Amino acid sequence: MLLLDFDPPSIFNGSSHLFSSYLVTTSHPRNAFFMGSSFCTTKSPAIMRFLLLPLLSFLLFYSPISEFGVSGKCNEDESASLLQLKKGFHISTHSGLQVAVSWNWKWGTDCCNWERVTCDESGVHVIGLDLSRRSINGTINSTALIRLSNLRILDLSYNNFNSIPIPSGLGDCNLSGSIPYTLENLTQLVYLDLSYNYFTGSTSWLANLTQLVHLDLSDNNFSGELPFLPQLEKIMEVDLYYNHFTGAIPSSLFTLPSLYKLVLSHNQLDGQLSEFPNASSSLLEIVNLGNNKLQGPIPMSLLQLPRLEQLRLSSNNFNGTIRFTMFRNLKNFSLLDLSGNNLSVDNGVDNSSFLPQFCVLRLGSCNLSEFPYFLRNQNQLDLDLSNNKIRGEIPTWIWNITNFSLNLSHNMLTGIEPYNISSTQLEVLDLHSNMLQGSIPLPPPNTYILDYSNNNFTSVIPSNITSNLASFIFFSLSRNNLTGEIPPSFCDAGLEVLDLSHNSLNGSIPQCLVETANNLIVLSLRGNFFSGPIPNTFTDKCSLQILDLNGNQLEEQVPRSLGKCRELKVLNLGNNMISDNFPFWLWKMSNLAVLVLRNNRFYGPIGDDGTNYTFQRLQIIDLSSNGFTGKLPWEFFKRWKSMTTTINEDDNQILGFHGPSMYYKVTVTVTNKGQNMELIKILIVFKSLDISHNQFHGDIPEAIGELNFLHVLNMSGNNFTGQIPKSFGNLSQLESLDLSRNKLSGEIPQELTSLTFLSVLDLSKNFLVGRIPQDRQFSTFENSSFEGNPGLCGTPLSRKCENSKVLEPPPSPSSEDVASRSNREWSFIPMGLGYGVGLGIVAWFQVLRRR
Repeated sequence: MLLLDFDPPSIFNGSSHLFSSYLVTTSHPRNAFFMGSSFCTTKSPAIMRFLLLPLLSFLLFYSPISEFGVSGKCNEDESASLLQLKKGFHISTHSGLQVAVSWNWKWGTDCCNWERVTCDESGVHVIGLDLSRRSINGTINSTALIRLSNLRILDLSYNNFNSIPIPSGLGDCNLSGSIPYTLENLTQLVYLDLSYNYFTGSTSWLANLTQLVHLDLSDNNFSGELPFLPQLEKIMEVDLYYNHFTGAIPSSLFTLPSLYKLVLSHNQLDGQLSEFPNASSSLLEIVNLGNNKLQGPIPMSLLQLPRLEQLRLSSNNFNGTIRFTMFRNLKNFSLLDLSGNNLSVDNGVDNSSFLPQFCVLRLGSCNLSEFPYFLRNQNQLDLDLSNNKIRGEIPTWIWNITNFSLNLSHNMLTGIEPYNISSTQLEVLDLHSNMLQGSIPLPPPNTYILDYSNNNFTSVIPSNITSNLASFIFFSLSRNNLTGEIPPSFCDAGLEVLDLSHNSLNGSIPQCLVETANNLIVLSLRGNFFSGPIPNTFTDKCSLQILDLNGNQLEEQVPRSLGKCRELKVLNLGNNMISDNFPFWLWKMSNLAVLVLRNNRFYGPIGDDGTNYTFQRLQIIDLSSNGFTGKLPWEFFKRWKSMTTTINEDDNQILGFHGPSMYYKVTVTVTNKGQNMELIKILIVFKSLDISHNQFHGDIPEAIGELNFLHVLNMSGNNFTGQIPKSFGNLSQLESLDLSRNKLSGEIPQELTSLTFLSVLDLSKNFLVGRIPQDRQFSTFENSSFEGNPGLCGTPLSRKCENSKVLEPPPSPSSEDVASRSNREWSFIPMGLGYGVGLGIVAWFQVLRRR
């Protein structure tokens, strides 16, 4: 896809942004295939023709009137309508304040000279309104919008409208609401962009917009079928990805007379694609139907579109066999993505020289057992053969045909044939999850993303592995059998992500690694044998967001210089030998979301009257298996806003680090009664609190019941007394509650029966009395949830309740008896934290079984 990015002619003047925006949007990078710093460029001049046609039309008909010396003045009603629109607009500053829009829209002046406004050749009517990328908050007045009946261009994308009555949520407004029939009356629209919102409802109102050339409704919540599209006979570009459209794809779409780009990916479209006539007359160049529910064979007519350049069919249920002889007549074909289907690829191509030269070829999960032979005649290729069954060694010739990205992950490869590393220009090399063994191979010199994780490499890390790498930013050797120490060369490598977890590395953590690596965002050294103290050399330039040192032999205190890492989101120091007080100073880190200190030698109280608890985003905290003492301060929980209120973030956001060409996800391991459960995809909505196996005492604070977004709560193995707070009935999202092995007394609050998501409950080994509630979830819990409470009665226990009377509790045992009993019973280890490295998509977490 060719990117047009140049300054528009000077005749555009104040409205130049409108035309420049149209060109960039038409060939926006998100619609092309992004390959690091380059694009998959077309071999055909056809797309240039399609891009220039709208430009010529704009030059002839939509140019600002002031440049042609016409003395007309725009319609007063339309000027009033624009001012009415502006009245509800505000701009958000970086500090969060809202200020009035300061554009030059003023009553009594010619609106044709206003910013973001374009008039027709007569200088009377407003035909273009471009409010994109203006950080606008406020409302869109439907009455004012409908009066602009001559609009041909409407672009309200990339804003932040926060209150829109009717019409609601135009542009990138982060709002929800259906599009009203107001837009149905703007029948002159040629260009319409409502992308990146949360709009709902059908799109039947589009049927009246028969003049549309460009339509972008992507990244919303639109639903319904697609019958409206065949009525748009002038349409050239359609982008509807990331919505909820359902039903079959009309075959007539592929032969619309002007359509050259069709993007319907990430919807719920299903059924089979039908063969369609007149494929030879279609102008389609770009077809993206990926991530739907389409099934059956791929129609041959789709592979006979003469101008076809890019075809994406990934992540559907297509079946059958693909033979590359099918593509012999597609001279301009450059991008093919068939990954994630039920397809098989026929490797028997006798003469592959007639095949098109691919720019991007993705054949992941295509049942390949060997490297396709026809690849030998390819050149400058971005290649994905992941998730297949390819065995043996990686051949030498493959380095000569790839120029940007090579993904061979999740195969059965055992070795690499010798090759000249200087002969390839690879920037992304992904070989993770194979059976590669021996010494670690040096990467090509231009590589900036390198993933060797989950293999069988057995050696020390070469000291020169980061030599001659100009832009090395991601490096993972996780889950191998590496020994030795970390080479000092890593200190000056400029890395953003370094993952050496789950090996047998030893020695101390190099001080220079945290002192000089100012670009480092993710550092994971978990599951090794590092010893000594954590370096106390963090600087004010620290950029760390994720620090995972879990499962080593680190000692002494948490370094105070870590407080300089103000961007820290995840801190995992679990399963070491650190001896320290609770690090109160961590509360100054406003971005900290995960704190794991479990199974160390921490001691003392976790709060006092002088502590200012200001955690805004804390969602997972694990202090279990330490020596913390004292009472729990209610202030400790009162100010955890992420657990008590909804933070204005995307609930589908995954906890981790998202780079421009990489994705590093945080994983959490939950151990429930000896059974490990690894959660490999943690959303920001997941909340967990674990303070088990310490020496806390006193009453459980009622304030914990205000953490109404909590999913997992474990307070077992302490010395809590008093009753279970009735406020726990407010924990409406709670799925797991463990209060076992304490000294709690009184009855089980009836309020707990309102916890309809609760699927794991353990109240055993306490001094609870009375009848076990039987409502809702409580009828599903087994005997083990209540055993060890001699005063409890009723189902599921065998002890009957006599005349519905509450039994008297037995005498409280001595502290020695409690300690002896705790040593005999199983140990509940609640939560650890780990990280996973992945470049693909993984399933939503399964914390506990639902009702």
